[in-house]
Amino acid sequence: MKLQSYDLIFYKGKSVFSKLVKWQTDSEYSHTGLLLDNVHIVDTSFRQPLKVRHFDYKLSEFDAYRVSNLNYLKIEKINNFIQRTLNDKYDYGEIFAYIVNKYLGISVNHDVDRFVCSSWVNECFKSAGIELVNGDEFVSPKGLSESERLEKVN
Repeated sequence: MKLQSYDLIFYKGKSVFSKLVKWQTDSEYSHTGLLLDNVHIVDTSFRQPLKVRHFDYKLSEFDAYRVSNLNYLKIEKINNFIQRTLNDKYDYGEIFAYIVNKYLGISVNHDVDRFVCSSWVNECFKSAGIELVNGDEFVSPKGLSESERLEKVN
């Protein structure tokens, strides 16, 4: 499999938190990030703000998806969004709002300037005019992976 810059990486975590995410979202994926090059990924998690870090997943631990026809202008907008949001904190409120809505049917507002991993990836592409997931509802790794705009590459 030949990964490319701006591929979406969907991680199949095995930690307790990952298993909880997969169970709550009925998904095989617990996390997502954006590949910058062969050795760097940008992502956020409950342990860290949005960062560029070393990409060290084993091939069996992730699936990669691609948005086709990324042109220079769209890539520039994606890069601008990355720069604007680097070091933004993880949005625990979005997780809380999702759980309250799922189990109690109550809508709860959260900070729209913070993200969980999958909502960040969605907003990143939205900043370039690419709508991966429609609407303003919670974006899970599963919901993102099911986008008609993505093609699985492995």
